[in-house]
Amino acid sequence: MSPAGATEGPGWQSVTIFTLVARTTCPLYPLSRPPKPRCVVYYSLQDNDQPFFVVDVGDIVYKVKLWKLKMPRVEPFYAVKCNGEPAVLELLAGLGLGFDCASKAEIDCVRALGVAPGRIIYANPCKTRSFIKHAAALGVDLMTFDNELELHKVHELYPAARLVLRLRVDDSGSVCQLGLKFGCELDDAPRLLARARSLGLAVVGVRSVLCLHSFSSGGTFAKLKVPANMGELGCSRCACEQRVALLVSTPLW
Repeated sequence: MSPAGATEGPGWQSVTIFTLVARTTCPLYPLSRPPKPRCVVYYSLQDNDQPFFVVDVGDIVYKVKLWKLKMPRVEPFYAVKCNGEPAVLELLAGLGLGFDCASKAEIDCVRALGVAPGRIIYANPCKTRSFIKHAAALGVDLMTFDNELELHKVHELYPAARLVLRLRVDDSGSVCQLGLKFGCELDDAPRLLARARSLGLAVVGVRSVLCLHSFSSGGTFAKLKVPANMGELGCSRCACEQRVALLVSTPLW
């Protein structure tokens, strides 16, 4: 495939797009959004039946900068599962984002980009023993759990890990109910926190994954209070070291 070209001029930015394996050169736009259109991509469709995407990577840069401006104390962890395109991951890594990885392959992918282990959360509450060992070998110590069996595996294989308890919240008003697959019930949280303490494991926070496409905005804001309150419960009753109040995985566009 030949790379697509673009023109330059007043109000335009040059861009190079490679189809299939997309490595994209992207200018870093200022926070104020430039007028559209920002670029025109010329692509020859003659004798070419391969599908392709045209992505405005400048918009990703803008939204990351906007996030950091409006929520400077909230560190985003981008879920690799949302879009694992290498060009997107490389861009986000360069912008200093953390990464939410759910598998060994996803961890290896972001580590290959030079992302430090401390910027990765292993967001899978039911990990295989080999995957826990792999995370330990790489120094990826921030990981989630939602059951007692996982605590025993981590205690045996990676006792230095920093754990985040995943909670299940009522997301019945959401387009996609993310609480059906993972997360412990709120009533089980004190027991799991106490068990972690008895095993000498460090629980540094709580996590709840919310679908931002909800039929009830009021319900979403009410759910945000639940993990924070559970974090207070963990600190007061179980002497856990709380560092993370809430981690929400969501696309940036």
